[in-house]
Amino acid sequence: MAQAFDISSIVEDTRQEMIFAIKERINEVTRGTSAPVQLKRVVVRDMATRSGDSLRYYEIKNVFLDESGGLCGDLAGKDDRYDGEVLFGKSIESLAADDLKLLLDSLYGAGWSVNCDDYEPVEHGRQERAYSFLMAKKAGISRMLRR
Repeated sequence: MAQAFDISSIVEDTRQEMIFAIKERINEVTRGTSAPVQLKRVVVRDMATRSGDSLRYYEIKNVFLDESGGLCGDLAGKDDRYDGEVLFGKSIESLAADDLKLLLDSLYGAGWSVNCDDYEPVEHGRQERAYSFLMAKKAGISRMLRR
């Protein structure tokens, strides 16, 4: 008997796994500090802020974790219409899965740099550690179920 899969839940689980992996990579490259990671050539589309029927394209310049552990970035407009627009500290956890994959690939490639000299180590709370532990278990189980 074939089991019916809910595609939207699989996509959302994949998105959550990528967000978790991005956060872990940021913690790794910043050595647990609050330093932003500077990225090179990561262009994403922003579907949340549509102007009419046109999409906006942004280049993610910096990516970092905010005080509550949320994934944020500094974005610069890449479209001719939005060339001068810059968004500082915008939450990017709502990006599409393919855009999150671009970001993750950039963090594991050579397209980033970071300077941790002027930043202090950040101690995330007990709740953040528990969330990380649970997400790691959920991600592993989700990958096993898809195989």
